[in-house]
Amino acid sequence: MLLIVIALIVFTSGCGGRGSVEGYVYAGMDLLPVSGAKVVCTGTKTSAQTDVNGYFRIDNIKVGAQKLTVTDGSTSTQKSVTIVKDQLAKVSVVFQGSLPLNQKEWTILVYMASDNNLHYEGLKDLNEMKKVGSNEQLNVVVQYDGWSNGDSERLYIKSGEALSLEPLGEVDMSLGTTLEEFLKWGLTNFPAENTMLVLWNHGGGVWPRSIGRPGMDGASGGGARASGVSGVGGGGVVQPSGVAWDDSSGVASPWDCLTVDELRIALSKAYSAVPDSKIDIIDFDACLMQMYEVCLELEGLADYIVGSEEVTPGGGNPYTDILTLLEEDPDMTPADFACGVAEEFMDYYDKAVGLYNGLVQSVVKISGQEWEDFKVAMDAFGTELAGLGVDELRADELQHFRNKVAGYYVFEEDVFAGDFEICPVLRFEYPENADLKWMLQTILSSDNAALLPSLQTVAADLLDKLDGIVISAIGMTGESYYGPGSYEGAGGLAILMPCGYDEWSSYKGSNQYVKLKVGNTPWYNVVQNIVPQETSGESLKVELDWNSGNLDLYVFEPHGSWYCTKSFASSTPNGKFTADVSSPNASTSVKETYTLNTDYEAGTYRFYVYCESSYGEPINAVLTIKDGEGEHKFYYDLEPGEFDVYEYQL
Repeated sequence: MLLIVIALIVFTSGCGGRGSVEGYVYAGMDLLPVSGAKVVCTGTKTSAQTDVNGYFRIDNIKVGAQKLTVTDGSTSTQKSVTIVKDQLAKVSVVFQGSLPLNQKEWTILVYMASDNNLHYEGLKDLNEMKKVGSNEQLNVVVQYDGWSNGDSERLYIKSGEALSLEPLGEVDMSLGTTLEEFLKWGLTNFPAENTMLVLWNHGGGVWPRSIGRPGMDGASGGGARASGVSGVGGGGVVQPSGVAWDDSSGVASPWDCLTVDELRIALSKAYSAVPDSKIDIIDFDACLMQMYEVCLELEGLADYIVGSEEVTPGGGNPYTDILTLLEEDPDMTPADFACGVAEEFMDYYDKAVGLYNGLVQSVVKISGQEWEDFKVAMDAFGTELAGLGVDELRADELQHFRNKVAGYYVFEEDVFAGDFEICPVLRFEYPENADLKWMLQTILSSDNAALLPSLQTVAADLLDKLDGIVISAIGMTGESYYGPGSYEGAGGLAILMPCGYDEWSSYKGSNQYVKLKVGNTPWYNVVQNIVPQETSGESLKVELDWNSGNLDLYVFEPHGSWYCTKSFASSTPNGKFTADVSSPNASTSVKETYTLNTDYEAGTYRFYVYCESSYGEPINAVLTIKDGEGEHKFYYDLEPGEFDVYEYQL
């Protein structure tokens, strides 16, 4: 008897093991669940019948490649499935003839990459979509990937439910090929007169582009929807820019996102595979993506781009409000709907008074004659600005102009560095991203505008052409670095203009910014020429000695920002400070020092000796400049609030 039991155990537990399968069955042009269909699977003698929701499950199936046969009356279809030992495979079966659906007025394709810290926001957005869902004139289709392993799937959103049309297991949403396959599937099966693609996730503009990691076939080389840290100039670890981070990609690399050239390649390949297909609107439900460089990369692949120059809240788009626009008026033109998306976004967050500060949304037209005229004007402006030099302006005037356009602060004679006015060009969370309209307005109102007539002409023309492609630009009242209400004046399109070499160094590599389409335009030369360039070969050490009181050593570096021992403890982009000190009495001598790095920006360095406090008498100070030519000493008598300046050219 014991031998029989042992033999039975060996027989039932061997042969590679068993697994299970579950899923749903849909049919018809409305993709309704099929109730009472018979489901048979090879590898087992057990069958199942779908319930009122179209659901079925079959257990004890032999491991390996199997085939499901689903029969409903005289209609039958088959689907392949792979069974894994002790695991539950998930499938959805759509009867042949159900897909592709008949053409509708609109299809919304949502590429929801929420396998990251926006996972719960993704679930909320799906619930928002289900409050409207698809109808006779609208398809709402989502490729979803969340935190859980193996939860990737393609969903058809209906009112009150999300139908799982195609479970995908676990996919890497940061790959261009993943987006390409979704687009081919979506454009083929859900044809429409108008289509909007929503790219849902974190975003960060154009840096860095792809570096040829595996899977980049064809590439040329927490609370907000930004990458979780500030940009290059904001401190912290620099994150990649682009869109669609995937934390479960299995690639231990900061490149686990879709860079803008990958977006271009994926869209191009999808169009080639699905002739006569077209995406009218690309909506970046992500931070910082509304940039000239992004628009240039995607020209010809859509008509309109909706997005933000600035960071956006983690909640992203208000999908119920946006889809209601099409539910109420399915005949909306792409231009009207794109503007509606931006307006609904701003209206939604405008109601949350005090919770959000400085939000912006815009719609940019990247097709037609308006776009072509803008590009011509942009190239003319770039050519003129890139060629600006000492022939037009004296060296000090050129530096003053550069500070206003591409600096943090504007140098002023006889003004203490800590009191400099902030550069008038509006910048964003990634400070290397500048508002193009503000830049043009700054140039047109420049103090030395009369000396630059040709630049004024092309700047005025570009400002006019910019208004032709930015068909909507909405800024919420809020206090930015540039004062209250400055976001209300956002022009709708950002452009890369690094504040100094420290920021440009992350873009300048031979496989970075230059590999984008912008690398073949005059704007690339603008950035190279107007940003102070790195050099080496000279040494410089500045020492400030005194006693009895508190002095501070400041430096205003060529890229247009000031630093001091009191506020910046140890380092600047071009040098290093010793610790902030003060002298308690006349017998105690103290020193603060600034030492230039081996590699540094070429240009004018201005050193400020500032008197913070004294003990009733002026402080006697000695500023010692040590360079390759020796030592140079300068003597000062300063009272509280007074300062003196020494300039050094490198």
